[in-house]
Amino acid sequence: MDVFISWSGNPSKALAETFRTWLPSVIQACKPYFTPNDIEKGAKWNSEISAKLDSSDIGLIILTKTNIQSPWILFESGALSKSLESSRVCPILFGIEPSDVAGPLSHFQLTPFNRDEMRNLMHLLNNRLGEGKLAESVVNSVFEMWWPQLDSSVSKILSDSTERAKITKKDRRTERDLLEEVLSILRSRRNDAEHASIAHAALSDLVGYWQSASEQLDIGDIEGATQSLMELEAPIDHICRKSGYSTSDFRSSLKRSSHEINRLRNRIEAVKRRGAIPED
Repeated sequence: MDVFISWSGNPSKALAETFRTWLPSVIQACKPYFTPNDIEKGAKWNSEISAKLDSSDIGLIILTKTNIQSPWILFESGALSKSLESSRVCPILFGIEPSDVAGPLSHFQLTPFNRDEMRNLMHLLNNRLGEGKLAESVVNSVFEMWWPQLDSSVSKILSDSTERAKITKKDRRTERDLLEEVLSILRSRRNDAEHASIAHAALSDLVGYWQSASEQLDIGDIEGATQSLMELEAPIDHICRKSGYSTSDFRSSLKRSSHEINRLRNRIEAVKRRGAIPED
């Protein structure tokens, strides 16, 4: 039985890899498919991944706080739903609640990560085996034997991710302060009668998208960061136009803290090249 495991970014990748090795321990007939590289996933989409989607009996979507809106997750989930019935596509929730899931993903069979839900998921997989399925008591027994290993691995991954997020948050303070300083310069021109006022929503969007892109870059979510960076263009254009600043004026203001800006620009360029994120 082929099981397609969809993931995007960290810690989703680590969780997906854990499930790939753990599932056959409980149900030996499971053959999980896991692509260990985002870029490789994109490169192979027309051949290998397409074939795996067609042959898979069930799809597992690894959902976390950091990838719940990932374009790749949404894209792959949509592709899975075309190949499989909705009841066969199961998003597994790590550190989030069903109420946190909106849009297309909310229509699937959401599975919070806990002992009872994982046991139910194993029975769902087992029932897909038809005549070759194991007795319910056997599935329960094997699951109870292997559950502590899965629970321990998942807890460690989520704990490590939380610690990295705390460190990243401290490091981003300088970047946010820098952006707000630049926005303060732009706001100061609002009293100039020859320029229209800058919409507060544009300022809020600019700060929000900038911080979101920084967060996603720091955790390795290339797809999410790329989307956030694209969404920066509209508010920057609006602010520069309404304030009388040209794009070059805006960039000139940013140079006041060249070290932080150059570091961010390197990250942005890395995303555009879909290369590795440079170390700080």
